[in-house]
Amino acid sequence: MIFTDLEIKHCTFEKCSLSITNSLRKMTTFQRAHVYDNTVRGSCVVGPVVLEDVVMDGLKIHDRLVLSSPLLKHVTLKGEIGELRFGITAGVDRYDQEVEALFSARRQGFYSNADWALDISEGIFSDLELEGIPATLLLQLRFLS
Repeated sequence: MIFTDLEIKHCTFEKCSLSITNSLRKMTTFQRAHVYDNTVRGSCVVGPVVLEDVVMDGLKIHDRLVLSSPLLKHVTLKGEIGELRFGITAGVDRYDQEVEALFSARRQGFYSNADWALDISEGIFSDLELEGIPATLLLQLRFLS
């Protein structure tokens, strides 16, 4: 499923999940999306998912937001974000070595021609974990003190 030209603002997401799949063909894609002043309550999981030309500005996370095996192209995080984790594991119900190998190969191919993946230069995080995103495709980082 592909969503394009979205604007999502002033929404609250609570204990939710999005794009939960073990299939490369069923990954949800968001292109040209602007996400402003939203709130995440409770642990939420997104992915595996493809995010292209996405700006998230002001994402208040009150527990933790996990992006599972995301593929990022020109994603910008701004403002106070909270606790955010980008993980490499795609399996949602159990670890499957064959599924993980497929997602790993897809990730390598996706990032092989990318100019940049994630801009975190204007984001302020209480905690941030980054797995699977090449460091050469990241832009600057700051933490809350």
